[in-house]
Amino acid sequence: MTRRSWNTTELVATLRGLAAEGVSKSNAAAKVGVTAPYVGQLAVKFGIEFRHGLSKPDGDRAGRMAQMYRAGSTLEQIGQHYKITRERVRQIITKHFGTSRVDGGQHKQVAGKRAREAATRDAKYLAEYGCSYAGYRALADIGRAMVDGGDSYYRTPIGAYGSQRANAQRRGIEWQLNLQEWWQIWQASGKWSARGRDGFVMCRHGDLGPYALGNVFIGTSAENASTRKGNSGLLPRGVSLQNGKTYAAKRSIGGKQTHLGTFKTPEEAHAAYLASAPGYLRRRA
Repeated sequence: MTRRSWNTTELVATLRGLAAEGVSKSNAAAKVGVTAPYVGQLAVKFGIEFRHGLSKPDGDRAGRMAQMYRAGSTLEQIGQHYKITRERVRQIITKHFGTSRVDGGQHKQVAGKRAREAATRDAKYLAEYGCSYAGYRALADIGRAMVDGGDSYYRTPIGAYGSQRANAQRRGIEWQLNLQEWWQIWQASGKWSARGRDGFVMCRHGDLGPYALGNVFIGTSAENASTRKGNSGLLPRGVSLQNGKTYAAKRSIGGKQTHLGTFKTPEEAHAAYLASAPGYLRRRA
């Protein structure tokens, strides 16, 4: 290559290309018209790995050693394979490939083990909460800051989610929202800071069906039939528990409390209550 004036960026890019083609450090220096020591300095500084000018047998062996090391074999294991000391293995792969301890061996094994553990943990949290472990920890950190500021745990994202889900299950309402979905609904509403019985709550459309994507919205307590006065937030409006087993639907019609039926679930009882609008008794006749 004709001698020319290089800026560092261009020279490094050219050397990377030559290294990728398998050119040795000395040959690369000759091609770009600079000294081999200077190329060596750039290689160390910018992490450029050159093929070294070894004889083929030595080059093949050194290459296999480096490959084994980067795959996770330790210096000791490689040394036993080639019947040389671990220190000699280190010297060979460092001299000819610039390989350091963080590129392979036990460090590689530990890094691989940690990566597998992290992947397993993320899969567990995704299945249970709909987010990675890091996402869960971020919500936990928000909660910790809230508690430090004097809030109850049950007002934190994780605490509030668990409380609402448990409350729905006690009321016999199906719950289909994972933590991430629930949190995103609150975040999209912009009402999280005003969450509470006297502020905003998560409601179901018509107070029917499951807590699920597409069937919930963030509204005021007045919009949520299940939190109106007289229901204690445990059962939908117009529904009461009988004998601890069945649910009765009642509505005041013409100033008189009318029994609308007894049902197995609060959902069925509430559906009967909603159906008992003006004209309901005439429709039944």
